[in-house]
Amino acid sequence: MRLWSCGFELNVLINGVENDYRENHESISSAVAHGGIYSLRCNPTATASGIQYSYRADSDYTACFIRVYIYIASAPPDLDSIIVITSSAQDGFASVRLNANRTLELWDDVNDVQIGSDSFPLDLNTYYSIEIGIGALVVTTMSLTGRINGTNFATGQITEIDWGHGGLHVGGNFSGTYDIYFDDIAINDSSGSYQNSWPGEEKLIVIRGNGSNQYEWLKQGGGAADANNYQDVDEVTPDDATTYLKSKVLDARDIVNLENSSIPADATINLVQIGARFAGAAAGSNSTIKLKILFNGESVENSNPITPDSVTWVTNAIANPKNYPLTRYLNNEENPITLADLLTAQIGFYISVDNTNFAYISTVWMYVGYTEAAAALGSKYMPNPAAYSGYHCFVEQYTKNVINGYLPLKFPDGTLW
Repeated sequence: MRLWSCGFELNVLINGVENDYRENHESISSAVAHGGIYSLRCNPTATASGIQYSYRADSDYTACFIRVYIYIASAPPDLDSIIVITSSAQDGFASVRLNANRTLELWDDVNDVQIGSDSFPLDLNTYYSIEIGIGALVVTTMSLTGRINGTNFATGQITEIDWGHGGLHVGGNFSGTYDIYFDDIAINDSSGSYQNSWPGEEKLIVIRGNGSNQYEWLKQGGGAADANNYQDVDEVTPDDATTYLKSKVLDARDIVNLENSSIPADATINLVQIGARFAGAAAGSNSTIKLKILFNGESVENSNPITPDSVTWVTNAIANPKNYPLTRYLNNEENPITLADLLTAQIGFYISVDNTNFAYISTVWMYVGYTEAAAALGSKYMPNPAAYSGYHCFVEQYTKNVINGYLPLKFPDGTLW
């Protein structure tokens, strides 16, 4: 199942909003995004840069699949880790490292050894899907695979495991000056029936409210609910105490209609995730919230209960991991979600357990992961033909060329073999 999605669409790097922790020399950019509007730009000068996120509360030894899109504007002068999987205590577990020649290396950070060989050189100013697959623990060994645009570039094993995995750092460490963008991060585990393996090609966007369907929560100052309630929970960057709604009345609910998306008509919708920024009126005895999603006017799923335990504003959960509390892969008829379903989708929240004190909601949003029709077939399957050889690669490439409608001895971008 999908644990976490992040396209930096909340347009903020404050610790605890869309990531746990930030380093230095990173910023949100609207200039170079893979999906949606924003991306993370890391442009360090001999210092650490990037963000950290904990997707497990404790180090884990089960299978996990992580995807990060990267866009290299300029490469580091020396080898540097740009994607690091850590334990819950932030001990290094595995990493993808970038060379000055823009080749990638896959590393076992438990034993500090490279796995496999270097990749082909990545082009400048081009987004690539970088994925790391971790196999479940077998005795004292876990498999590790690195992929670029869906194709393996290195695979091997981490042996003599001393700790598991549970955190992700994207950015850089201390290798001089360079300029890299990161976007559309996804973390899957192997559980469930959907998104239980490689995330694959995908774009992430956020859809926000543009109208109130049902409104029963009070305004922040105690004013009566009205049809403009959605305006207090629809901001791009959560503004916490500036605008919010509150309630402590059992079953009081607000349901918001959603803006239209820019998703192409022929895209495949992979999933939706509902997020919220919330707090309580006091350090205890706050009312309990559940988030909900509706398709075609029908309520299809509620989140697990969320009980704020302080006046501090938090995202999705009161403690790590702050993964999305409500993820949906199917519509109200248990069929794959379509663009038509998104046009009728609504999200909301209600009080599932009333208590002495108010629960507050500052912002709610829906992340949507989708795959464009062309991207689903592979946009640039073998960017550097010299880096690959052998019958297996030829057969794979031949098949993709036929699917894409190219002559058998051409690459998917139309260039000659």
